[in-house]
Parts: sequence; C-alpha cells; structure tokens
Amino acid sequence: GSILYDVQDNNFSGIPLYVQSKVTIDDMQHSFSLDLTSPHLKVNISKGHYDQTEGRAEAFYIVDIKDLAKLETLLGHKYLGAFYAMGELRYDKYVHISGLSKSFGGMSDFTFERDGLHVKLDDVSLKDIMTLFPVPSMIDAAATGDIHYNFIRETMIVNADLTNAKFLRSKLVDIIHEKAGVKMMKESFDQSRIEMSYYNNTIRGFLKLKNKNSHLFLTGATVNTERNTIDAYFDFKMQKQEFRGKVFGSLDNPEVNLDMQKLVKYQMDKQLDKMLGKKANKLIDKMPMGGMAKDVAAGMGATFMRMFF
Repeated sequence: GSILYDVQDNNFSGIPLYVQSKVTIDDMQHSFSLDLTSPHLKVNISKGHYDQTEGRAEAFYIVDIKDLAKLETLLGHKYLGAFYAMGELRYDKYVHISGLSKSFGGMSDFTFERDGLHVKLDDVSLKDIMTLFPVPSMIDAAATGDIHYNFIRETMIVNADLTNAKFLRSKLVDIIHEKAGVKMMKESFDQSRIEMSYYNNTIRGFLKLKNKNSHLFLTGATVNTERNTIDAYFDFKMQKQEFRGKVFGSLDNPEVNLDMQKLVKYQMDKQLDKMLGKKANKLIDKMPMGGMAKDVAAGMGATFMRMFF
C-alpha cells in the first residue's frame, strides 16, 4: 500500500515550511520520496528505499537554498550566500551524506559522517566560500585543498593551495598604498597557501602569497569571531618596496602598524646601489660594522618618518 501526507508549519524555527511525502510499502521493503518547500529553500528526496529487516535506508537528494542567512534560526548560525547541492544519503546505524556543489565556483565534494564534515575543494573561489562565515575576506583566489569540521569538538581545519590570488579592497590595502604607494590590487600570486584552524571562537593560522618578484606573508594570525578582532604580523615585498608590520583591532576597521626601519633600509640599499653600484654596496655590508651602521641609520630614519606617518 501507499501513504501520502502533507504537513504545513508556518513557524518551524521561525520559518514557514510545507512538506509533501509519499511512502509505498511492500512487506519489509519501503520506497519513499519527499518534497520540502519554503520561501527560502527547496529540498527534494527521491528514489528512497528502506529495508526494514536490515534497518538500512538510501536516497538521492537536491538542496536549493536562496539565502543561507534566512535560515539562521534553523541552522543556529548566520551563514551567508546561496547554496545548491546534490548527492546521496544513506543510513546504516548512522547517517552518511555525500554530495557535490558548484555554488562557490569550481567543485566542492563533501562528506558528512558521524561527527564530522569533510570538504574537498577543487578550484573553488576563496572569496565566495568565505561568505559562509562572518569574517571579511582580504583576498580572492582559486582554492584547492581540504576543510574538516568536527561537530562534537566544534573545531575546523583548513589547508589549501591558492592560485591566481588577488587582493580585495581592505584597510590594509589602503594603508600600504597611502604609506608606500604600492598598488596591491594589481598583483597576482600563484605560489600561495592558506592554513588555519578554528576552535572556541578563535581562528589561528597563516597566509602566504608569493610570485616571482613579490610576497606577502601573514603569520601568527589570530581572529576572534566573538569579539570581531584580528591580531597578525605581516612581511611584505612588492613593487620595489619592502617592510613588515602588524594588523590588529576590529575586523571591520583594523589598525595597521608598519615597521618603517625595514622600509628605510630597503630604500637606502636601493639608493646606494644607484650611487656606488651593487658590488660596492655588498662590500660595505661585508666590512666590520658595515651592516650595523646601516641598521643604525635606518633606525634613525624610521624614527624620523614615524613623526610624520
């Protein structure tokens, strides 16, 4: 026999839902399908089969969510952006869900099993996937790597190689342009990597962007998602400028502190190269106290520059 049923709930965790399902029973074998609709999402489950003797079930599914932010009361977190995925779900003592999604460009291959979610990224837009989280993205890139989230421990680990990485507009980009005249948004980096972990409202990790002539290393980075703060060091070499510094404070409007001594020393070396030639400049470095003299001069110059910066 068959069972058809409709369920409508105008306030399921604050979201109106309509569910329509069909179950066909043939002794101990059941087949089923389900359609769930809402102004914010659609879920279709088809070709469902349940073996009552073995206690096993399997089905195919399609999920289409227009705006994840609208499901905050249901998901328990304010994720951002649209999401579309399709795949297979199984039950055999525990739930196993696998699927594919192109919602973030490239391909995301994910598996949910027991206490964890594992996602393999293949050429996925880093900027687009970061819209899932309430943390502003400083760069966009094609990311290939892995994300693992443990639901029990509430921890997340991200390891990914980045290609065609480019800076997005941010306070750091604006300040470096103002202080050093570097147009960071014109740069592109193919030798890049991001590694980060999340636990107890804190993200820790590093970001390394590099090409033949330039680099930006963001190290010792700590982001507190509850307080909305960042604390990180950076090392910078780009467009004939070189310096290091620290970015800290509010994620929405962080402070940037530049170590001017490295910038001054770099500029001094360039000027000495022009005046004396690179060989003569290298000889000065090899002379007793030669390097120290440069450091002292650079330190004095940096102190003077801080008076105006």
